[in-house]
Amino acid sequence: MAALWLCALPVHGQLSHEPNRHIVVLIDADPAITYRHLLDNGSSLPAQISTFLKDHGLYKEGDFLTVASYSFNLAENGGRNFNTFVTIPKGFDGKPLAWIQPKRSNPLGVMATDWASISDGQHIAKQPAGAARGSLNSMRLFFTMKAVSGADPNHEANSLYIVTISDDLHQGNDNIAGEFRTLFSISDMSKPSKTKLENEARRFSGEVKRNFSFIDSDTKVIATGAFTNGTAFPYQIKVTEVRPTREPSIQNILHLPAMPELKRVRGGYSLNIKDPQVDSTYTLEKLELTLVSGRDTTTHTALGGKGLEVTIPFSMASARQPEATLRAWVRLNDGIYNSLVLSPYSDDNPGLVMSQRLMPREEAKIFGVLKVSDAFWPPFIKSYDTLVTIYTILLTFILTIAILVFGYIALKKIGTYEPKDKDIRLRHL
Repeated sequence: MAALWLCALPVHGQLSHEPNRHIVVLIDADPAITYRHLLDNGSSLPAQISTFLKDHGLYKEGDFLTVASYSFNLAENGGRNFNTFVTIPKGFDGKPLAWIQPKRSNPLGVMATDWASISDGQHIAKQPAGAARGSLNSMRLFFTMKAVSGADPNHEANSLYIVTISDDLHQGNDNIAGEFRTLFSISDMSKPSKTKLENEARRFSGEVKRNFSFIDSDTKVIATGAFTNGTAFPYQIKVTEVRPTREPSIQNILHLPAMPELKRVRGGYSLNIKDPQVDSTYTLEKLELTLVSGRDTTTHTALGGKGLEVTIPFSMASARQPEATLRAWVRLNDGIYNSLVLSPYSDDNPGLVMSQRLMPREEAKIFGVLKVSDAFWPPFIKSYDTLVTIYTILLTFILTIAILVFGYIALKKIGTYEPKDKDIRLRHL
């Protein structure tokens, strides 16, 4: 019997046929003064964000939600690192608002009574006016991915969206150097410290951009303010989809040049993808093999990087060449987010699906003529080729013995004189 791993374990959302998402609601914790009241308790902002997510279909059953806030404070930790740049606040229950699955109708209701924890977590209330701080918008997406990565192995999603709520004021026209120049102008940090910090930002952003691209897909203005000179600037919601730069292919990831052939086994044929070799950039989470022949459809699955060995009965293989579709779910080992599971059911990953008609391999035959029926297949012999070899040797031995016996009898008969009746004469003495 073929070794077959069935999906007996509960299938997590990221491994289902319906791809799930991780939605990160990212709050600018250093907005312009005119908008800071929106971060207080009792603000209408949670309801506005919930309505936006609902109206744009950005949160559904099975999705994950994380709330994070960002602002960069040069006075904190002496400006040595970005450890507190993006933080995850806690809800009223004291638990971090990360990878949660709240009700779809009002996802941000879980923190409606503790909305000010966003600003408190970013120390806005503790900093005097003119402190060396800023939003540092040009870096927010990169460090958010690191901050919201899943600590739990089950915290994985098929796609990632970062929904930023901000006045979108870039202190350097969305330019890393410009933003740091503005921040450094109000800081007494040493020049080597400033250079080290900026170089770290450039190095990390380059690392993220090698693995991911960021696509702004939607924007909505929810409030409008103005500078003292009357110039208007909006407080808005901006949706950014994060996509991997690599285009995955099941053949390359599993090192499969093509779908394996059907191999003759007792009772039918075997399709063997038993020991897949997986590219180190990915981790194989699940394989799904669907076989269709006429009206018959069967599906086989394997979890946890295991392979598949499936037996296809004669009835399914002989009626017509069965069509096989192999799908793979793989986790991207990017070293930063590490929570993205690429799904074959997502339109973005057509390379994770491979379909073709299966061709039975040309069967070995005894003397190239005779097939071996299952009725003559002992259960202790696993390989059909071995079976044919054994029967070929056995029949060869039997034929050899028969030929020798026949030859011996024939030669013995030829060498023995047997007189005929006419050659025999009897005389009386």
